[in-house]
Amino acid sequence: KHQKERKKKTRRIKMKVMEYVLGVASVVLNDNNVDDTKPAQFLDYDSGSNTDYSYYVFRMQYPGSYCQTSYCNYDLQQKLLPNGFKIHGFWPSGTDGNNPQDCRDSSFNQNDLDSQTLEAMNTNWPSDQGSNDSFWSHEWTKHGVCAENVPGYGSGYLSEEEFFSFVISMYNKWNPTEVLSGAGIQASNSNYYHLDEINNAFQQAYGVIPATTCDYQDGKAWFMHMSLCFDLSLNPMTCPDASSSCRSSDKIYFGDLEN
Repeated sequence: KHQKERKKKTRRIKMKVMEYVLGVASVVLNDNNVDDTKPAQFLDYDSGSNTDYSYYVFRMQYPGSYCQTSYCNYDLQQKLLPNGFKIHGFWPSGTDGNNPQDCRDSSFNQNDLDSQTLEAMNTNWPSDQGSNDSFWSHEWTKHGVCAENVPGYGSGYLSEEEFFSFVISMYNKWNPTEVLSGAGIQASNSNYYHLDEINNAFQQAYGVIPATTCDYQDGKAWFMHMSLCFDLSLNPMTCPDASSSCRSSDKIYFGDLEN
């Protein structure tokens, strides 16, 4: 009896050893093409070159319209003033739909920002659904960490301060609020505009027509977002595969936070 038990125990040990050997072999075989110096979640994107994307999307939102389609209390409205477009994000993008995200492990630290950059972000890049810090952290860790070889910043990835100050400079240069204001298009909850008027103003200023988004509520079309795309040399371009939800027949309103 004891001899049989010893044989069974020996067989179990042999089986465990074989399972271990096969497991190690599987790891080795499957690890041939993996760079184990990088966290796994970054392996698909962090190639060290900007060939992972072919253009940028600069997305801006119109908070006055957001507050017409969603509830905004007094404090939030004050935070989102003055009227006009605010930054949503600046996203490295690929025409094949494989947009780079989470390219490297770099957490957001507000203390790394210059005071002037932070002041401009509070004014021009506020969150309409939570704290600014959380919003900026999301934009940095998902998109900003992928920006590299940007003209004027040398080779390699942008630092946190470089990325946010760069986006602010792009906002100042291509500010759509000034473009529309120059065409007589202003924030109003009672005056509306047609898509042709809006697109003509953008076409004259940018040479291209951005992708636009409208939200429909109470029989009105509220202008919500615009996406202006740039090639890798930062020249405006038509956004690939982008469609606009605003319709040519719409009466389009730009919500007024002050009324």
